[in-house]
Order: sequence, then C-alpha cells, then structure tokens
Amino acid sequence: MAELTKDDKTTSEYRIVLLGKTGSGKSTTANVVCDRDVFCSSVSESSVTKTCQYAETCRFGYELSIVDTPGSFDTATANDVIMKEVTRCLALSAPGPHVFIYVFNALSRFTKEEEDSINQFVENFGERVFDYMMVIFTRYDDLQRCSTSPTKYLSSISPKFREFLNNCKWRICWFDNTLSGMGAHKQVQSLLSLVARTVEENGCISYYTNALYTEAERMMKKREEELLKDQKENENEMRYLKIREEHIQKEKGSKEWRLKDIERRIEELDQSTEGKRVSRNSKPPSRCGSAESNLEREVKFLKIEMEKIKHKDLVMIEKQHGQIQERRARLSKKQHRAHPRSMARKELSKRNSSLSNLICKGIVALGKHLLTGIVGLLLL
Repeated sequence: MAELTKDDKTTSEYRIVLLGKTGSGKSTTANVVCDRDVFCSSVSESSVTKTCQYAETCRFGYELSIVDTPGSFDTATANDVIMKEVTRCLALSAPGPHVFIYVFNALSRFTKEEEDSINQFVENFGERVFDYMMVIFTRYDDLQRCSTSPTKYLSSISPKFREFLNNCKWRICWFDNTLSGMGAHKQVQSLLSLVARTVEENGCISYYTNALYTEAERMMKKREEELLKDQKENENEMRYLKIREEHIQKEKGSKEWRLKDIERRIEELDQSTEGKRVSRNSKPPSRCGSAESNLEREVKFLKIEMEKIKHKDLVMIEKQHGQIQERRARLSKKQHRAHPRSMARKELSKRNSSLSNLICKGIVALGKHLLTGIVGLLLL
C-alpha cells in the first residue's frame, strides 16, 4: 500500500471527481481536502452547488485537481443546462479522473433512487468505472457519538449497498468534517493513500477515460496549445521591448551627453568672445569683426541643436519609453506563470466562457446517450 507523509516530495497529479446526492457533504469534504474554503457548502436539503466547481491544490506533495459536481438540479432546470454542466465536469477532469469519489452521508439510507442512478452510470460508462470508484462516508463523528463502529455500521447496510461497495473493492474512507488541524490532515492523508493505492492497482491505465473524455481532452489540448502559443508570443514581445528599452536608454544617455557637451562648448565660445572684445582695439577691425561673427554663428547653431535635443529628441525618447512601459504593463496582465492546462481549466470553470460553450457543443455532438450516466448521478 502506498504510504503518504507530510514530507512526501512526490509530484504526482490526482484528478478527483466528487459525486453524491444533496446533503451528503461533498463540498465540505472537498474543502477539508483542500484545507481551505474553496467550495460553497451548507447544511441544507437544497443543493448549494448548482454548477460544477473546480479547484487546484497541493497536499502532501500531490497536485490535486478536484471537481465538485452538483448534488441536484431544480426540476425546472432545462436539459441543455444539465448537459452543459456534465460536459464541464468531463472537461475539467480531462483526460480522465484518477478516482470517482462517491460521498455518502453515513446517517442516511441508500435509496432506490441512488441505486438506479448508479446502475445507469455504470450502464453507460461500463463496469470498468468501478476500478476507479471509491466511497467516503461523512458524519463519522455522529456515528462515534452513537457508539457505532465502522464494522458495526457496515454489517447493517442493505444488500444492494453492500454489492455496490463490493464492486468498489471496499475502497472506503471515513470523514469527520468537523475536524481541523492535525486530525483533518490525518484523514486527508488516509484518503490520498487510498487514491495512491487505486492508481497503483490500475497500473498503466491509471485514470478512467472513454470517448467523451477523449473528445474533451482533444479540445482542452487545443486550447492549451493556443494559450502556450500566446505565452510564447508574449515572452518574445517582452524580450523585444526589453531590448528596445535598453536601446532607447542608450540613445537618451547619448543625447544628454551631447547637451552637456554643447553647454560646455557654448560656455567656451562665450568666454572666447568676451576675450576678443577686450582685445578688439589691438587688432584690425575687419579681422576682429570676422572672428566674432564666426563665433556668434557657431553659438547660434549650437543653441538651435540644443533646443532640438531638449524639445524634440528627448521628448520623443520619453514618449517612446512611456509607450514601451504601457505595452509591458498590458502584457504583464496577460502573462500567466501557471501551466497552460491549469489556465484552460480556470477559463472553463467560468460557466459562460467561450471555451465552456465550445466544449459543450463538441461533446454533446459526439453522443448524448453516453452523457446520461453522469446526468443520473447529478439528478439525485
């Protein structure tokens, strides 16, 4: 059995899909696994999670991608809305989940409705789905208060529920979602150990997949490549802007040096002109006037150049520098350090995003009949 410790440096990714009826504690369990409040949860008979929710986290060295599915839909919910949520669930966990976790409230009963929904799920996704299925029993704290041990509890379950757990190879975890600190960490470690064992048992086919997941993965991969291309283009432009900025700074330095040089030369010429005026009476008038005229002409040209540098060249350089800064700021906002797949999933998690609509159309077009298995579980 794979063991997990808090210092485990493994970098494996586990994609987890949570299933179960309203009130089973899916969202609260997901928050315990994430060690923070990410998913909406409430103690209520009505479903808080109306759409698929997604979060990424790292626990004990494992990168976790968790999809929390709706526990139920209102009876007035249109079928196309249900289908869209199902396809988002598929895409968010593409290329396929390592485990489906069925969350069950230990204080409730395994109903005929749940049994029929699971049967429909298996009928459409195949018996192989049980290889990736495990069960979390919530409200373990309440069982303990009733002095009911896990063994005693499991001995009293219905034959149909026992058959379901047997098909899941008795991959079971007990969760007390009221725990915090080390107690909560230990039960998450226990869960991840079970996930690791499941992945290990499934060998080379470590995650579940089918035609729908393959299509979802194809479309997610396409978007991932687009985002990667955008990232590279942004990086190339940022490098170009850096080179351009360095060039502008050198040009600015050159212009500022030239200004100082002009000021120095004008000062020298002014001193020379003053000296010539003092000795004017000692030289022929024609030669003296000609020399002064040349000096004044040079000063005039230098002042014209100085004005051009100050009011045109340097202004233009500052304008170009400002444009580069603005462009870099815009690119920085677009630039993401996250992996393109993570970016695509976050984009998809926005219910009405263009990617969400595109994937919905693509998967539904592939085959609506295969979607009914998940729909059955979502309609519990």
